[in-house]
Amino acid sequence: MTFYGAEVLCVMEHLHNCNIIFRDLKPEHVILDQQGHCNLVDFGFAKQFKSNRSRREMRTYTNCGTPTYIAPEVLKGAGSSFEVDIWSFGVLISEIISGTTPFFDESPMKTYENVVFCRPKYHTTHDSNIRDLLNRIFVTDPGSRISIEDIKTHTVFK
Repeated sequence: MTFYGAEVLCVMEHLHNCNIIFRDLKPEHVILDQQGHCNLVDFGFAKQFKSNRSRREMRTYTNCGTPTYIAPEVLKGAGSSFEVDIWSFGVLISEIISGTTPFFDESPMKTYENVVFCRPKYHTTHDSNIRDLLNRIFVTDPGSRISIEDIKTHTVFK
């Protein structure tokens, strides 16, 4: 998980530096090339902001994404920005480790409730370091969510 997670993290960092939010990060959109490196595909929900805008103005109000990967601010219609990719990155690495997403429920409405109220269910395969990282990612206030830079220096990826 560490190698592939780190590669996806680097791709997200590059996109964010280009003022692009991917907005639909999930396993189906991560493919491996012939050398085994990660590439993102399907930029249908991606949003690129004009570079003359301040980071504070770079918000979108479109409700898009995959239900089990979507961030709470999207579901609340509060406007979202680059932090939605960090949230879905947390869901992605959780699923890579355990085979299931942490907010899933058989009922789609219960899944949305789990996301909005930030009630992840961790699998026994999530060790204390992974749980610590995920707890820093799964924060309902996007402004308090861990940054890509901080994820890169977290024990899991250090």
